[in-house]
Amino acid sequence: MRIAIAATVPAETLGRALALIRRAERYGADYIEVRLDNLHKIDGLEKIARSTDLPLIATNRKRSEGGRFKGTEKNRIEALIEAGRKGFDYVDIELSTENVGAIAREIRKAGSRTIISFHNLDGTPPEPELDSILEREIEAGAQICKLVCSATKIEDNCSLLSFISKACRRARIVCFAMGRLGTPSRILSPLYGSVFTFASVEKGLESAKGQLTISELRKIYNLMGFG
Repeated sequence: MRIAIAATVPAETLGRALALIRRAERYGADYIEVRLDNLHKIDGLEKIARSTDLPLIATNRKRSEGGRFKGTEKNRIEALIEAGRKGFDYVDIELSTENVGAIAREIRKAGSRTIISFHNLDGTPPEPELDSILEREIEAGAQICKLVCSATKIEDNCSLLSFISKACRRARIVCFAMGRLGTPSRILSPLYGSVFTFASVEKGLESAKGQLTISELRKIYNLMGFG
């Protein structure tokens, strides 16, 4: 069993993004998430799409959900749809986005698959609330449902892993907790049914607290017998 890892590329320039994609490939990533909200200028998307055979995810995270995009909401959405047209395999759009279902349809028309995401930066909701969020993502047209919470206690990892083991029967899901206390869920979530987990390419390039590097995760999985 090979556990899938998505490497996050939070580069500020096109050249840096291409360099980090090459490193992610060398370190053994299975997916690459390009953080468009980190780019000073969102251009050269076709060059990024042609730079790797790995599945590419375009994310343009708004500030209210922990991202860096500073432009208008219209421009943010347009950049995501354009990423689909330029060859990105997946586009991540937040569940909280206005008219998310219609935007998801536009993303699919552009040629990309939809990841509809939810982020709670303050804590981990109870399972009934997570179930409701998952249903809303499915109804909005998610091809992968992403639910990311924040761990305020170690038990939050157990809650999310239990939720994943049930939810993965209903949808393709990515779910874990951010923060130092949430690291166990990042490591274990694929064993419970997550499509993949996230990692940084190298130390210092983390996109969220608690994120390990690709190399660290591969070492852990090798020790666990999931090389």
